[in-house]
Amino acid sequence: MQNIENLSNEERKLLCDIIGGKELKKYFQKYNYLRISGKLKTHRQRDGIAELSDREAVNLAKSNVNDTYISFFLYKILSRWYEQVDQNYWKMINNGLNEEFAVVTALSKSILKNVPHIFFKISDRQYKEETKKTCLFIFDSMNSAKNTSNIASQLRKVREVWQHDKKILLNKVREQERSIQQLKKEKGQLKARENQLSCDLEKQREEIKLYQEGDTYEDEAEHESSPEFPYTSLCEVIGPSHKNKNVIKLKRLADIDEKGTILDLYAENTPERDILYYHSYHSAGGFSEGMIGIWNWNQEPNREEGRADFVRSCVNKIYSPVEIIVLPECNSERELIQSLHEGIVYKVSENINRVLFAYPKGFSQYSGVLCVRKQLDEMNDRCILQNKFYKLPIYNFDDTEILSTEGHMFFRRLNLDCAPRLLSVGNAMDAVKEILLERVSWRRTKKKGFTKAEYKKVHAFIEELQTEDFTQSVMERCDCSDSAEADALIQQFKKNAEKYINQTDLESEIVEDVVRRNEDLLGGCYQSIEEEWKTSHAVEMNELKNELNKVRNTIADEKQNLESMRQKHEVLKRDNDSITADIKRQKLLADTVEQQVKQRIKNIQENASSFLTDMMFQLPLYQSSNSHILEKSRKNYFEKGTFVETLKGEFVSNDGTCIELLKENLMEAGVIKHISGSLATYLYGAHLLRIPLILTGPGSEDIADAMAITFTERRADKLTFTGDVDEASITRCLEDDGKFITIANPFNTNWAYKLPELLRTPSKYFVLTTPYPEELLIEPGSLYNLALPVLTDILVDKEASGKYISVKKAASYKDQRRPDELGNYGRPPLLGSLEISSLARTFIQRLYNCFCQLWKESPDEFFFIYGLLPLAYSLGKIDIARAHIQANGPRLSKINHELVRPYLGD
Repeated sequence: MQNIENLSNEERKLLCDIIGGKELKKYFQKYNYLRISGKLKTHRQRDGIAELSDREAVNLAKSNVNDTYISFFLYKILSRWYEQVDQNYWKMINNGLNEEFAVVTALSKSILKNVPHIFFKISDRQYKEETKKTCLFIFDSMNSAKNTSNIASQLRKVREVWQHDKKILLNKVREQERSIQQLKKEKGQLKARENQLSCDLEKQREEIKLYQEGDTYEDEAEHESSPEFPYTSLCEVIGPSHKNKNVIKLKRLADIDEKGTILDLYAENTPERDILYYHSYHSAGGFSEGMIGIWNWNQEPNREEGRADFVRSCVNKIYSPVEIIVLPECNSERELIQSLHEGIVYKVSENINRVLFAYPKGFSQYSGVLCVRKQLDEMNDRCILQNKFYKLPIYNFDDTEILSTEGHMFFRRLNLDCAPRLLSVGNAMDAVKEILLERVSWRRTKKKGFTKAEYKKVHAFIEELQTEDFTQSVMERCDCSDSAEADALIQQFKKNAEKYINQTDLESEIVEDVVRRNEDLLGGCYQSIEEEWKTSHAVEMNELKNELNKVRNTIADEKQNLESMRQKHEVLKRDNDSITADIKRQKLLADTVEQQVKQRIKNIQENASSFLTDMMFQLPLYQSSNSHILEKSRKNYFEKGTFVETLKGEFVSNDGTCIELLKENLMEAGVIKHISGSLATYLYGAHLLRIPLILTGPGSEDIADAMAITFTERRADKLTFTGDVDEASITRCLEDDGKFITIANPFNTNWAYKLPELLRTPSKYFVLTTPYPEELLIEPGSLYNLALPVLTDILVDKEASGKYISVKKAASYKDQRRPDELGNYGRPPLLGSLEISSLARTFIQRLYNCFCQLWKESPDEFFFIYGLLPLAYSLGKIDIARAHIQANGPRLSKINHELVRPYLGD
């Protein structure tokens, strides 16, 4: 039983009435309650014991129901009553009665039948809500009824309903049925899981098969540079040296890095020379003029002073570039293979082992098949794919993966990834027949006792076997445009053959019509067919009769079940009508409450409108009253940045060291660690190209300071756009020797016309900062002809520490690469979907080329976060960016997707 504290004061007073004054007086007398509780002074005394009437004892207990002694007494009484009910309840349960009947019977034998709601409240057993409602209904009826016979009659009716509708055996059967259904469901789930695992296993087997078939086109081994020849370059033979015929002059076309990627320009830290030399007596083969290959080389100082450096080189026998041949007249893989079988006019470069034949698939997109040199026949400057069965790998690529030289194109990557799929070329049956002919040789057949003539007949028979596909033969013979038309002709032939076999053709219909017109002949046919059918199907007819009898019996049983279900349906329908009526009443009450809530909201809104109206009239007064103070406290809007002490012995010598320094300073400015490197590359490219930026969000001024300290060894100069334009502040800014300036509050309308003039200053680099990205949405689109936005709220995860590092620039730093030396990496993703001006498009394209040149790991993904997403947000086209990402990419990693979730969602 639960604690009596769960009962309210009213329920405790009700228990006092049920207990009665006699029991209460005994308790008072036994424990001397009146003396201990201090109630003696309010009652008459006799021999130290208060003389109370039954009514006075009950009133005294009710007025002190929260007293410790009274509560203890009530708990003892309730415990005794509850224990009696509990004992009777378990007797009923053990006798096979259900829960409802057992509770009602046990309570009916207890004093608690007068307060059944108190019994359920103090009970520590969780009874069903249906059981509670039934019991409360019965005892409320019993307590309110005046005639005892009526109560007994109602109890008998209720007992009959319980015995009829809720039998223990039926409950057990239903529980077993539910268990069976659950087991069937689990079995189905296990079966589905088994099927899924089988599908996954089959997919893995297909992938393994694809990898195994791709072994024929295994990539070149990875190159490892040696100290003797540390440089690797793609070169073209331009002829022998005029001084020594054994020395061949090589034109250096491009360098190859350690990852096997052909670069647009020379690799970093390599000698800048266009011509290399190779001593041909080191190799057994000759080298014709115009041949393209890969050489390892080194440059050493000449022993003779004043002479050019000495070049040593050797042929790279590990690497072999992939030559690309584009057939613009082809539009599909089928046309491409057909052209290769017919032959194309093209002379493949010498020393080339792999050729990628491709056709244009879309704007700057290509698809092609990779062939090895031994699969091609070359004659009279024509290249022909051998008429054998091959499985050629398919590759999709774009313009950025093509390196164009004089008259030739090469794939930038020497080590190709595993092909996504293989294309079957040629007739596989021809290959099977060729293998069979190889196995059936004269030497083997001679051992089996065959003569030479018999061997020739068998050999000729195998050679004459047809290996062409039947559909392909129909296409050629019937001049069909495609395989679908040939399949339609084959299907029509099959239908005609089926009609003939089933005697549904025209001849059979004529014979049938003659028979039907002759009644005597037709009657004889019917009788003969009927007798023959009965004789041949006698066993089946007997089985069908037995099945029919079983079905009739089943129908009778189902009718009985239907009648029983109909009766239960009527009972449930009455219960449903009662519940529906309750729901309607509750809904009416809810509607009334909703109307009252709406009225209160309307009143609150009217009060808020009045408040805002008053503030609108009072605010100008406040502003005008403080205008004098603001004018009086106006200061210089230009603030010069302070120098930061540089590290001794450290120098920035090239792009890489400068970007690494900026990365460290960005982390000190609060930028997330895992993106600090790519962000530093993006900001470095913008500064290199002199493209102003708009840093919007938290930490924008800290990021600007990190850039300024990295590039100029001092904090950024600060020009604040506040109030009216101050020409003196602008003049001080332009005359100052600082080269990196931050413009705070850049969207002040009074200063807006000064932005174009300032941002065009060639000797200064400006960065606009604001802590609120939402300001971008209210600015004109032409603003991005001047500067590009960056959203810092997705880049910063902590407050800036301010512990920036300053390093001096080395003397050689001026020799770093300039923007005009950067390559073209195609159009950035999403740029075509944004309607921006040509000037802004040029800024984006130049910055994209620079970023791709300096950052090689997923450049499209990070450039989208730093450059394209802020621009789409500023132009109000975030939906276009979301749709583009879902359809075309770039694919965002999980950690980067979490960064842009506030703008793109899930």
